[in-house]
Amino acid sequence: MIDSMLERIREIWARLRPDPSKTSLGWWMVAIHVAIVLLVGGGISYSAIRMLHDLADEPNVRGKAIAHLLADGSAQALWAANLVVDAFEADIEVPP
Repeated sequence: MIDSMLERIREIWARLRPDPSKTSLGWWMVAIHVAIVLLVGGGISYSAIRMLHDLADEPNVRGKAIAHLLADGSAQALWAANLVVDAFEADIEVPP
């Protein structure tokens, strides 16, 4: 089964592979540009997903954020800490 899959992949690659003597410079520039965009987009997506997993695994992220904001003591930091606390309270559902 794996041999047939590999053979099919080889056939598809042979059919789709561009002939260097028939492709123009513009085609190669577009192909390279698309590859770069896909690599950068994939890297950004991977990084964002990893960061979200790290945040989800951290049990006390909001508490740490509030502590950092309160340690600053400025009016803007206190205002931001209040917003974080309000958002946290909105997420908690208290049973009747």
